[in-house]
Amino acid sequence: MLLQGCSPSKEQAASDPDQQAKLAQKDSEANPPPVSGGPDSAEVIAAPSGMAAESTGSNQPSGVKPLPEKSATNDEQADSNRLRQKRLPEDLTPQQLLQYIEGADRDLQVLNNARAPVDGVIQRRQAAMEIIGVKLQASRRVQAHQEATPEQQNSGIRGELQSLSHLTGMGDVSAAQELRELAKKHLHSDQPLVAADSRITTIGFAINDLYAGVPQAADQIVELVNGIVSRPGTDVPAILIMARARELLTDYGHLDQAILVRAKILELFGDATDPMIARIADEAAGTVKFDAVERMILDHQGGAPVKIDDWNAAVEELLSDSSDQITVGYLIGAALGFEFAGDNTLVDATFAQLNSSVPETLAQVRQQIAAAQAASQARQDVIGSEMGFADLPSAPGTSVNREELKNKVVLMPFWSVAFGANALSILPELLELKKQYPQQVTIVGMNLDTAEARLEEFYLQSRLDFPSFHSVSSSDMQQPNPVAVRFGVVNMPFMAVFDKDGKTDSLHLNSTSLTQRVDALLNQPTTAP
Repeated sequence: MLLQGCSPSKEQAASDPDQQAKLAQKDSEANPPPVSGGPDSAEVIAAPSGMAAESTGSNQPSGVKPLPEKSATNDEQADSNRLRQKRLPEDLTPQQLLQYIEGADRDLQVLNNARAPVDGVIQRRQAAMEIIGVKLQASRRVQAHQEATPEQQNSGIRGELQSLSHLTGMGDVSAAQELRELAKKHLHSDQPLVAADSRITTIGFAINDLYAGVPQAADQIVELVNGIVSRPGTDVPAILIMARARELLTDYGHLDQAILVRAKILELFGDATDPMIARIADEAAGTVKFDAVERMILDHQGGAPVKIDDWNAAVEELLSDSSDQITVGYLIGAALGFEFAGDNTLVDATFAQLNSSVPETLAQVRQQIAAAQAASQARQDVIGSEMGFADLPSAPGTSVNREELKNKVVLMPFWSVAFGANALSILPELLELKKQYPQQVTIVGMNLDTAEARLEEFYLQSRLDFPSFHSVSSSDMQQPNPVAVRFGVVNMPFMAVFDKDGKTDSLHLNSTSLTQRVDALLNQPTTAP
């Protein structure tokens, strides 16, 4: 594992596949399939065999969290990089292009099911990029084909949304930019499935904006959610993105908006006749007991006092109803919020309730609590410690000059290809601070990937212009990363700030209060020689 003490909150644990992807993308990337036909880079891609007559694309695009926006490359340059010089035959009919889209979907399913006879993370990632490139190329060509019917063109639009979503999840910044624009373009399409895919994707970007502290992001999420309609084929991804939106809104203190999203889930799916849809919706909507706890969290974030007795009573009631991983993860998330708000009294009270209420028989849940509590303690212990990292190498393709860090405030975002684009969603604020104080503030990343990760490729795709240390995670992903353990990293984005003396000053999950903290550090005298 990269991190230790990662605890999914209620809705994420129940229904958010991206949460698992963040924590274990290495597992999924370790098994990509070959591209249909499997030609060399100079060859034309052979037609996939055994395809159905029509395809609308089997993979719904999920809400994604892109890297910070930069100037997009043009389509020709982006496609050239993604497709690795592979090309489809020029004379394909719309029907044949749709067959390529469906063939790519099947190949990606083989990737996800770990059945592909391709060894090595690098080769498998390359194969995945080729598959997605085929799908993207076919999707765009069917849209532009003069003989394509409106239905076939709509299938091409959905295929393009899905392809760009895949690439974004693999860290392609330009794909994220293209995806956001494409989803925005088709948000109000008169084609229901295209509009639904675009709305789900746009909500994902709004969630990313919430992560990054963009003003009005919470209200934008609610506005987008209110436009969701129940429609066969899109209900499950719609519920999943609404569940994630509700959970993040709660975590960031927007409880009023979270309650509105919950109400929309129940309005659309509360009386669903499909048992699976009804169950997923029920898990996504949560319970009144959760809302009581959420109200206290919002009060606390708004500056209102939360009495320990009231909090203990609410937590006790919640745990008496269920002490499973979902509920425990939710409360661990609440404790994390209290911690970063500086209220260790409520942190201690929460962990005390968890330790006293969860029975010993639930060994895995208790391990979850212990790991989260250890991470919380680590975050407290690391404050004031020296930066260190004397033995850490620089990430491939970068070079950290330790001399240049002296007498500067160092902003250190932790990131990992395995966590996808969201890990660096805080980067725009860091770059702005560096631009404001070019001689006094610098950025040095901390990468937590395995030695096999394609970091140089990620740097090029993302156009990152700062160096990074590389704390190498174990290839089998079974041992926690030592730097992640030292700093108590449980999720990303995560950032450490070091003062001009090279000591750990503060930790941050987002950009809130970051500018104020940096300004304060710049006004402090340097004590180091």
